[in-house]
Amino acid sequence: MPNRRNKVILKGHEQHFILLSFLTVMTALILLIGLVTGVMWIIDPMMLGGASLGDTIYAGAAGLGLLAATYYYTLRIDHRVSGPVFVLMRNMDRMGEGDLTTVMRLRQQDHLKEISDSFNKNVDLLRSRIGNIKNTARAIQSSNGKADLNPLLGKLLADLDKLKTEAG
Repeated sequence: MPNRRNKVILKGHEQHFILLSFLTVMTALILLIGLVTGVMWIIDPMMLGGASLGDTIYAGAAGLGLLAATYYYTLRIDHRVSGPVFVLMRNMDRMGEGDLTTVMRLRQQDHLKEISDSFNKNVDLLRSRIGNIKNTARAIQSSNGKADLNPLLGKLLADLDKLKTEAG
């Protein structure tokens, strides 16, 4: 199976580009504010309410700290959403290939838990229905004409009718 992790929502390099662009814009804004504040301090320190150059530097450092925290939490949220989407896509591919043993497991802090629970419930239902069909087919196979097959075939058809195979 090809690695599709980079194709979830945005490709990996696009995610990094967006985050780095965000970081660059925020850094530019903070530097611009710092520059304007510095120029204002040079022209007339009283324009800033008597703030010293040290106060201005501390404010700039606090802004950079806020920027770093924003970047960090943006990355965390991105991974909490794109990770589960990737896991869901991988499990759906496995299920589509016929592997009904697949179970969607997410990390404790991941989002989309409801989707994971629904996926697992539906795989269990599908596994159960296919198990019933297999059991009925085995019973038909083992009867070797010894018993009336009509009840078994009726059960098989009833189980198959529970599975929708046509759109509409």
